[in-house]
Amino acid sequence: MSYDLGHLSAPITLADQAYSTLRAAIVAGELKQGAKLTDRGLADSLAVSPTPIREAIRRLEQDRLVERTGPRSVRVAIYSHDERAEIAQAADSLKAVLARIAATKITEAELDDLAQCLEAADTEREFLYNQIAEQGRTAEVVRASAAKLIALLREFHATINRASRNDILLHVLHTVEAFGVDTRQKALQEQIARDGSGPQGRYHQHRQILEALRAHDPDRVESLMLAHSHGASIDLLSLTT
Repeated sequence: MSYDLGHLSAPITLADQAYSTLRAAIVAGELKQGAKLTDRGLADSLAVSPTPIREAIRRLEQDRLVERTGPRSVRVAIYSHDERAEIAQAADSLKAVLARIAATKITEAELDDLAQCLEAADTEREFLYNQIAEQGRTAEVVRASAAKLIALLREFHATINRASRNDILLHVLHTVEAFGVDTRQKALQEQIARDGSGPQGRYHQHRQILEALRAHDPDRVESLMLAHSHGASIDLLSLTT
């Protein structure tokens, strides 16, 4: 059976693109907390009409990534330390539940992907600390290597999240975790560059999580992931106070 519903118009597609672009800019820190945004300014910047911008902003308001300051202006949301702590607590719990679910659904191919991710991280970590020893912690190569290491560890966690195959929880985590990713990542890079620590204290927990996943032990996976994520949140919140 066919339905005469017409064709999707360009503004719908453009609204999706505008939403994705603006959301990515907020997550990446290109649009800072408190940055003022206007419909017209964003429309000019993205070379679209104000209509898709208004729809994108409405969705960003629902995500609590922006807050309205006037009829046609908003700003990137500003979260207090306590609010960031609440967000981190929610994200930690979601990651633990997703890991628990993943323990019963993860495939051998995904387990192999996790192992390869950690092998690459091991190599990058060794390179990083060699560079710290040879060139000092302020060298640009150290910051670049730290960024690569962090990206590999984030992919490790993203793979576990995807292995849960729970789209509802993934969507909630996507929303909860959006704000502050860039700030926390930069803080971690600064910590590595400053004193060589960062993920070092929790690094080996990734292997423990992988082994628990290989054993398909949901209780252990959940416990390990909750402790790991909570520890990371405490450290990073202390850096972004």
